[in-house]
Formats: sequence, structure tokens, C-alpha cells
Amino acid sequence: MPVRIATKADIPVMVQVYAASFGPDRLFKVLFPRMDEYPGEFARALEEHLWLAWYDYSKIMMVSYRQDSHDVPEEQTPLLLGSGGSNDKRTAAGDAATTKNSQIIITGTSEWQRNGQGWEHLHGAWGRWDPRLLMRPMFATYYRIKRFFFPNKAAIKPTAEIPEPLTYWNLMSRCGPFVQDFYSAPHRQKNFWSLESLAVHPDYQGHGYGRELVEHGFESLVKADPSGELPANVVAAEGKETFYQRCGFRELVGFICEAVDDQGRDNPLRSNGVGGGAILWTK
Repeated sequence: MPVRIATKADIPVMVQVYAASFGPDRLFKVLFPRMDEYPGEFARALEEHLWLAWYDYSKIMMVSYRQDSHDVPEEQTPLLLGSGGSNDKRTAAGDAATTKNSQIIITGTSEWQRNGQGWEHLHGAWGRWDPRLLMRPMFATYYRIKRFFFPNKAAIKPTAEIPEPLTYWNLMSRCGPFVQDFYSAPHRQKNFWSLESLAVHPDYQGHGYGRELVEHGFESLVKADPSGELPANVVAAEGKETFYQRCGFRELVGFICEAVDDQGRDNPLRSNGVGGGAILWTK
């Protein structure tokens, strides 16, 4: 079950993996109640996220895959991707398997983020002076303008009863006040790694791809960090906390869906019937 750093050419397939993996999740059903009616619009939101992550140079994206040198069944062709021809491959600490001149099936993907000082080492000597850092704010502005004129048809819409609903784009700001205590320990406040997302296509779940993506991230990013082995955290979907604990995120500090803030506001996850949100740390 090899894992490698993602390339630009992988993004369309990663969108498919995200959509198939996250689509059934209760949270995404709340954020995109019309995803079944407008699957292309749902995919559009995920694709925008992946492009913003690509140009966020504090992040590293990885893919797990299976390599096929023989004919692939027709029903699997949407996940088939010829790789190895791109000259725009990003690098990170650790080894990445190559698949030149071969066909691979992307089975899963992960997104890691280096928080605090020190993320510059991820992408070479340019560091924070790399002019490509301007790409992310440019893309983010473009996507905001595009959503203003062409709202995502799959996403939740404001109503008279709920004028400011929880959306894919305000999720972090709305949930932020409810997670602060889970990051309050001194050794977790400045420099740490986050496993921002982990998705395995349903056709390949239960075969170890998710665990391999987590372990590869630990070995090639967290443990290889020049600052030393830093704490790493993950926010688990409902019922997934045991999986992450087995992968090394052993310290469960709380659940976002159960948290309250210091102003007595309604927890947006709980009020929308979304459970889980377990926050786990390696230390």
C-alpha cells in the first residue's frame, strides 16, 4: 500500500475520493443538503478547497494508491490516473514512491498542516519569500467573488428561520470558539502538526489505506520535522476516534459537539444534530 506526495494531476481524482468518502457524513449533509441533486456543485466546493490547500505552503497533501500493470475493470476507471508525467511535483521530508510510466488507482488522500513557525522548510529555500505564496489569496478572492455571483446550488441557503446557517465556508470561524480549550496546553499552542483531513474511497475502505496514510505522515513529516518531533492532532468524525487512537493519536481531550464557549452561544454542531468532533493529540 504505497503512499506518495500528491501532484497537481491528482486533484481531479482526489475530488472524487473526497466526494465519495465525505458525502454520506452527517456534517456534509448539513452543509450541502442538495448534494444529491447537484453533485457537480458539491464537487466544485471540494475542488476549490483542494486548490486552496495546494497553494497553502504550510500544507502537504498525500495520496495512497494501488498500482496496476494490467487491465483495470471498467467500473474502476473513474479513479484511474496515469501519474509520473508532471513536472510540478511538490516535495516534503521523507520518501515518496514514484510511479513513472504506470497506471495507478488513487485509493485515498490526506492533508497535513504545519502550524506555527517552521513551515517554510517544507518547500525549499525560498520559504516565506516564495512568490507563489500570493496564489492562495488570489484564488480565495476569486472563489469568493464566483460564489457571490454563482452561489453553490448544493450548499445550504439562508432562510427566515436561519438567516446565518452553518456553511462549508464559515465552519471554522463558527466552531472556533468551541475548540480553544482543546489547544490550551502550553506545548500545543505554537508549533504542531494537524491531520486536516483523511479520506479513503468507500471501495477501498477497510484495507489499511487510511492507516498507511496516517503512519506515512507521522514518519515523513511529524518525526522528520527539523524542530523535533512535535505534537500532532486530528479532529475525528463521529465514531472514528478509536481508529485514530490506534494510529497514534492516543490522547482524547474532548468532543467539539459537546463543547460550550464562554458566552453561552449554541454549539453549531450540536444545534445541527452533528455528533463527534473528537479532538485527539499524540502528546
